[in-house]
Amino acid sequence: MPQPHSQDDDESPLTPQDEVIVAALSIGASYGQAAEQAGVSSRTVARRMADPAFAQRVGDLQRQHFTAIAGSLLAGAPEAVSLIRWTMPTAELPADRLKAAALLLREMRHVHQLLNVDVRITEIERLAGWDPVVALGAR
Repeated sequence: MPQPHSQDDDESPLTPQDEVIVAALSIGASYGQAAEQAGVSSRTVARRMADPAFAQRVGDLQRQHFTAIAGSLLAGAPEAVSLIRWTMPTAELPADRLKAAALLLREMRHVHQLLNVDVRITEIERLAGWDPVVALGAR
């Protein structure tokens, strides 16, 4: 599971309360919820989040969570597609076969749109001379 802080970080260490705040906010807790979990006030959470380095830690941990979730979804995708494809010809009710086919087509369209956006962004970055590795830093 992603951690809010590691010994390898170049940044100053977080207090135990900060660790709780980062962890809570990274999974979608409100300032009030994070404050309650850390035993501090909501104003303290807001003040910590006003620090760009602290907010960056929260964002980094959110991205780690998202990457882990995306990996799990991707791992299950082939099985999900197989189930939909199996359901189309074998479902007992014609309505269920139609729903499976519509779902497959809808998701195919969505994936195509995402791939198209990614290609377009990559081309814009190339034309602008923008290198994401340099701009975002190798992590």
